[in-house]
Amino acid sequence: MKRFLTFTIVFLMLAVLMPVRVYANSAEPPSFVIYSPNAPKDAEIFILAEDGEHNASMYDKHIRLWETSFFIDYYGFDKTDNKLLVRSEEKSFEVEFPDKYADGSFSSFYTLDFEAETLTVNVSPSRGKIMIWTRVLLTLLIECVFYFLLKYRAVRSYIAFIAVNLVTQTLVNVIVTSNGGSISFYAGYDFMVYLFMEFFVFIFEMAILLLAVKEKGKWVVLHALAANTLSMVLGGFMLVFLPY
Repeated sequence: MKRFLTFTIVFLMLAVLMPVRVYANSAEPPSFVIYSPNAPKDAEIFILAEDGEHNASMYDKHIRLWETSFFIDYYGFDKTDNKLLVRSEEKSFEVEFPDKYADGSFSSFYTLDFEAETLTVNVSPSRGKIMIWTRVLLTLLIECVFYFLLKYRAVRSYIAFIAVNLVTQTLVNVIVTSNGGSISFYAGYDFMVYLFMEFFVFIFEMAILLLAVKEKGKWVVLHALAANTLSMVLGGFMLVFLPY
């Protein structure tokens, strides 16, 4: 097992240090995303332009717990010449876009405050941190429950489980979030990056836990593989219900 892990780690290091250039093409992500932490469920948005309203076919609406998000797919859009119309049964209002569309930029983020009727650039810095720690804590909960069911009882084992996951999962989620966050996940790009990084996480955690955990002997390697697979599958399922 140690020889296998050593060979795998060396192989992965060589693969990273000796990259091969490839060429690919892909569709452009949405032009911008509008988050609203307090919009009602029936809220809809319209883009007001010189030739009238442009509506639903241009965006996807996601409602997850406390947050509503609109993913707008509108190429060549100049925010200085258009306004955003927000409608619901409660009320309707218009807001101007606070900045001009950045040529060459794939995306922009906005926060829509439904109560204050304002649209601001970017999102609250705390939002990304909350999302990261929510995913990390869910991973810890899933894996610790799994190890408990496998009858791991030593405090040292759980210290190792928690420590290694805090490092790996925080790093993975920070990279994914800083690499485009919702837009990249929406387009499917960061999901591919996430799967690639999880492969390295599997190898790293199995190697560390084999040395740090004395319970179950070498079985801890297979248990770590099963725990990571379970947390990845269940975590991916939970993303359907959580803001991202």
